[in-house]
Amino acid sequence: MTQSLIAEILEPLESMRLIDPHTHINPLRAASSTLADILGYHYYTELAHSAGLPKSKIEEPGISAKEKVERLVPWLATIENTAQYSWLLEMCQVFFDFKGDRITEANWESLYDHSLQKMQSADWEQTVLDRSGLYQV
Repeated sequence: MTQSLIAEILEPLESMRLIDPHTHINPLRAASSTLADILGYHYYTELAHSAGLPKSKIEEPGISAKEKVERLVPWLATIENTAQYSWLLEMCQVFFDFKGDRITEANWESLYDHSLQKMQSADWEQTVLDRSGLYQV
């Protein structure tokens, strides 16, 4: 596919106002508030479980969001060949200014802290909508 054909297809799509009809997302608070919200989504937990992470390690009562991410990160290496991992990486690069090409035990904490700072901003939900090209969820 040529670059001009790609541009011809993408241009009208990118100008559309989209509404995401996800029914399991809280419409009053659609944006995630921590990286644990994103990594806790079934895409990542099910892949990590299938790679050997015990369910109890990330569903322990009282576990903090940061601890949950810390427990999931070592298992990300086992899912790097999946589309879901590429989505996660792209989200982190686009929304949290992550510069790496892998999320590892060496860099996850700075990513977590930076993402938390971004997600706590008053305009976070609107930022997500704008960067995603969505009108509403």
